[in-house]
Amino acid sequence: MFFYILDIGNVGYFINGFQVKTLKRGACIGETALLYKKPREATIKSLQDTKLWFINNIIFQQVLSNVNRATTSTARAHLLKVPFYNLLTNEQQDSLAEGAYLMKYPKDFKFLAQSMSKSSLYVIQSGKIELRRMGKPVYTLKKGEFFGENNIYGREKKIPVAFTAEETVVI
Repeated sequence: MFFYILDIGNVGYFINGFQVKTLKRGACIGETALLYKKPREATIKSLQDTKLWFINNIIFQQVLSNVNRATTSTARAHLLKVPFYNLLTNEQQDSLAEGAYLMKYPKDFKFLAQSMSKSSLYVIQSGKIELRRMGKPVYTLKKGEFFGENNIYGREKKIPVAFTAEETVVI
């Protein structure tokens, strides 16, 4: 099995003999089969002269592992700034870091308390979060600071509303 990246041309994405979409330059093909070890869901046919780059499943898994390791390392570095993180065992810290992921939000994105998971904690990697009560700013959080801990502690009704003050990346 292979992972493909379309460099030149267009290819058709066919399911049960019917073309359901056209893929263009930069499209990735085959990742679902490699990630989930499933048979391919579609047939890809070239619609014109085409150039594809490919890697085999072993290299794909190695790259994925390296990306996950780098993300976990980044997450761990940021989570070390959260006071209770150091109270956890190494195994708990690893588990938390492995489950973390980066999210990028545009300016003025509103985090709603009722939509935030009761187990979500956000650590700011870049940007700023403005906390507001009754529409008025009460505090601005910056890189390395965190929010969402009130959800974990079960105090979600008391927290101010969080907005991104600029484009912001959180873990």
